[in-house]
Amino acid sequence: MLDKQTRGAILLLRRKGHSLRRISRLLSLSRDSVRKVVRAGSDEPPIILRPRKLDAHP
Repeated sequence: MLDKQTRGAILLLRRKGHSLRRISRLLSLSRDSVRKVVRAGSDEPPIILRPRKLDAHP
């Protein structure tokens, strides 16, 4: 998972006009990771809610 600082750097570079490929090369990240952050548009990491294993049993 990417930290807030990295997400902020991605969004800043994108606002400056860099392409997704260029950002991924500069930060040594996959293009898919960069694309997800740009689509989300926020430097906050997503909250992933998963059911706990024990919740399924009564």
